Amino acid sequence: MNPVEFCRDAAAPPGSNFHYATLFHTAGERRDLYALFALRAEILRIVAGTPDAVVAAMRRSWWSDELARVATRQARHPVGMELQRLAERIQLDVPALRYFAAAGGTLPEPADLDRGAPGTAAGIWDAAARACGVSAADAIAAAIRAGTLVDAVENLASGRPAAAGSVSIRPADLGRHLASASRELAGRDAARAEFCRIMTGLSAALCAEMEADGTAIRQSRVSLTPLRKLWIAWRIHRRRPA
Repeated sequence: MNPVEFCRDAAAPPGSNFHYATLFHTAGERRDLYALFALRAEILRIVAGTPDAVVAAMRRSWWSDELARVATRQARHPVGMELQRLAERIQLDVPALRYFAAAGGTLPEPADLDRGAPGTAAGIWDAAARACGVSAADAIAAAIRAGTLVDAVENLASGRPAAAGSVSIRPADLGRHLASASRELAGRDAARAEFCRIMTGLSAALCAEMEADGTAIRQSRVSLTPLRKLWIAWRIHRRRPA
């Protein structure tokens, strides 16, 4: 499997939220997005699938080293190779990506969301917005804020445990923040990051599902049907500013 296919399968398998979120981007934009979100998927897979904290830390450390190799054009992993290619076209904040590799999967605190503090994956959402042609600072900030909320919703819906001592975030609060984030993404420049607008819409629908059935949280994964995801993605695409 070549690096392009590896990243596509890791980031956007059929039926996933990201598969539908990237449907309306160009082939080149999808390739860039797959590279960035394949890294996100790899780190979250470690968080969710490695119960031994020492082993998980070792695996995240390896990814931190791989990202350092991306910066020096010596990547070894298919994801790193694709990120290296992307770094030749846009400015990648490698330290931010390395920070995510070291601390990825941390669920934001409610106070962090209230003040718009970026999540651990801010570097990924920043680079993804830039890869789609977003250039205005306020539009990139809106994409990062929306991405932080999407990460929080996905963490909650998947049943992954929150960090020790953290305060539980209610779906209703997340839904309120997502509605605000959607308005911030409505501008013409921010709308270039259509994947972000669609992911925000899908996350809002997930919040509504969790709010309707609170017992589902932490007991089983909460998800939307593929048909509903496609409908939400298409509806948001049709509303894209001209």
